[in-house]
Amino acid sequence: MDIETKEKQEYLRINILEKGYNADDFMQYLETLRGDKGLEIENWSKNDLVKAVHEFIKINPMGDNIQIIQNENENKEENKDYNNNENKNENKDYNNNNENNNKDYNKNENDNNNFVIINNYNVDNNNNIQNQNQIQNQNQNNNNNKCNLFFDQEFIQCKLSEKTDISKKNNIEITISDPKKIEGSFFSKSYVTYLVKTKPYHYEVRRRFSDFEWLRNLLGNIYINCIIPPIYKKTYFTSTVDDTRINKRIGILQKFITEISIHPLLRNSQIFFDFISIKDEKEFYNKKNIYNKLPLPTKVEDIKTLNGEINVTVNNENDGFADKIKKISENNEELIKKLTKEYKLLNIQIQEVISKMKNITHIWDELYKIGNQNLEGETILGIYDVMAKLMDDWAKMQEKQINLINKKIREYFRYIRYEYKCIKDYYNIYEGEKNKFIRAQIKLVDTKENLFENEDIDNWGLDPLENPLETQDKLVLLKNKDFAMSKMLPEETKKVNEYRKRYGCYLNSLINEYKQIQDTNKNRHKENITLFIKEMIENLTDFHVSLTNLIAYIDVMKDDAFLNQ
Repeated sequence: MDIETKEKQEYLRINILEKGYNADDFMQYLETLRGDKGLEIENWSKNDLVKAVHEFIKINPMGDNIQIIQNENENKEENKDYNNNENKNENKDYNNNNENNNKDYNKNENDNNNFVIINNYNVDNNNNIQNQNQIQNQNQNNNNNKCNLFFDQEFIQCKLSEKTDISKKNNIEITISDPKKIEGSFFSKSYVTYLVKTKPYHYEVRRRFSDFEWLRNLLGNIYINCIIPPIYKKTYFTSTVDDTRINKRIGILQKFITEISIHPLLRNSQIFFDFISIKDEKEFYNKKNIYNKLPLPTKVEDIKTLNGEINVTVNNENDGFADKIKKISENNEELIKKLTKEYKLLNIQIQEVISKMKNITHIWDELYKIGNQNLEGETILGIYDVMAKLMDDWAKMQEKQINLINKKIREYFRYIRYEYKCIKDYYNIYEGEKNKFIRAQIKLVDTKENLFENEDIDNWGLDPLENPLETQDKLVLLKNKDFAMSKMLPEETKKVNEYRKRYGCYLNSLINEYKQIQDTNKNRHKENITLFIKEMIENLTDFHVSLTNLIAYIDVMKDDAFLNQ
């Protein structure tokens, strides 16, 4: 299938199917325009299809959920933003460097996943370090203490999390299985769907890999106080669809969906519940369209939590802990990368050994065949046969060890490495909010001090109705610097306080999410390593049984040889 056809199918899928229109109605409309030729996508140019879609939407309005597409390029750009997790927030203060950060990440992680832009704001790490160093140096020499990072414990009210059917039970089990390849049609290229089953609720739905990506992106942008579990990018699996790659993809999706199902907040999400419960494809795409239009949280008060309040406390102790989290995440990410690389090299070496074992097996088989033809004797032939079986069993045992290493070590720790990448990326978001607050705070204090020193009360931004100033009041303000600075520039002060609350929110969310991930990993490591050891022992036991049988056979051969003398 050529690239142009894929682009046309993708365009139709987004603007007809995902908008909730009936595919048969649209096909009938195309048939009225061009007869039987209208039913073949090759007979339509991209521009002609765009015009046809515009006209079809005009004569088939569907209310608020449908927006008439203004032009092809706008729609293509929207889809590109969605697939690459480069969501555009209307609040430009929190969305300055998102696109550049995403490009840097993709350049460094060519074979990895699409994670993490959990929020619509990222900052360049080098600039962060430079700005932070500059700010810290400035603070150390500043006797006026323009930026005090010791605030009292502070909780503010925010939105209460949803409650769904699955949030009421702790023992739900969600499994990903039964991949099915769907052949391409007028609207789409070939793709694979996966069965998502939820017990004990008996929900069964089919989802594409892109649906899982959509879920992750949306949760990341709505729940900015959560570190979203990773998913590998499609490029990691390549475009080739085979059983091996599909099984790898199932393993990743299973880990992803399981992590969400045990997360205390994400499992409550109505978005997640609809993802695992809505069976009708059209209804699900309509829901996706609605969710894509949800307003993103720009204030801390818009964030959802389990108890309807969120901690925005900021202090140096928490900042220091956050810095340790970053260092641990970076070190572990790098070490686990080396670990999986070494296991890969070990696999290659074991494969070479297995190949040599099979060659030796083949030679013993040849010796047996030649000896049998030349009547070499049953005892000698038996030895040839025993040695061939020994090498064959040994090679099979090694193959099982390779499969075990791939399943329990390489893929498992690869996923853990991506989790550390998620944590590090979330730290960068927190650090960006922190630096934004510190810069704004220093600028505000400098401005207030200049206004006070210049006795420029008219530019203090005081509300004349709330603060009617007489000459005597002005003199009082000019004698009390702390009081004056607490009253001036109220709007600018409010904005800086909003920066502080976001900074505190990300700081405490980072710490809480990191602790939760570590608690989860304690049990996960224990379970995975225990299974690894158990299965390795089973492999060795099977080989030991094979050796025991061969020894017994050799003993029988000795007795036969003695009796035949």
